[in-house]
Amino acid sequence: MKTETKKLTTIPFSGFYGTYHSYELDTEAEQLIEWEREENDTEIEWFALEYDHIPYAQAYAQAFNNWLTDATGFDCGLTFESLQSPKEYNFTTDKIYCHISPENALRLFRWVRDNCLDQLNKTIKDRFTSYDGFISFYPDNLNNWPDYICDWDHNQIGTLLECIWQNYAEDDGSQWAEFDLMESALCNGLAGECVLVSNRETI
Repeated sequence: MKTETKKLTTIPFSGFYGTYHSYELDTEAEQLIEWEREENDTEIEWFALEYDHIPYAQAYAQAFNNWLTDATGFDCGLTFESLQSPKEYNFTTDKIYCHISPENALRLFRWVRDNCLDQLNKTIKDRFTSYDGFISFYPDNLNNWPDYICDWDHNQIGTLLECIWQNYAEDDGSQWAEFDLMESALCNGLAGECVLVSNRETI
């Protein structure tokens, strides 16, 4: 019987629409346009700019894993898998997917059970209770979830991470906590890697 070596999970992330992350990239784009105008006497139009969100998402996943290690006291070994972006942002936003081993997922669940079970139950209720305009495909009670973590999918494992994030992130809001996650990478020029000019190399 083949043993599953990796599972997928989402991680807490507010996306690239109307958030701190989009502000940072837009600011970098504005600075690039201004620099080209002043240094090269060249006008770059907004429509000529493209954003490559992958390096940003990769850095965010690494920063989140570092934060999670500090919060729990052990390395869950989260590694970036992919970024999923919607065609329109009416009902959803960007999602970052990571790999996690089944062993670390189980270890993570045990830690949550022992340290913030009430928060986990609240997070499950908040995420999976159906209401007008939203039909949940998951039970909103942990007791009705599969007994084995290996049977959990990316949204259920991601709920563990969301629970820890909500319980231990800074009190002034998750987006400001995300600012702290990304501050070091942005200070090291990450935004510049993500803003591209069509038909030219990365600026």
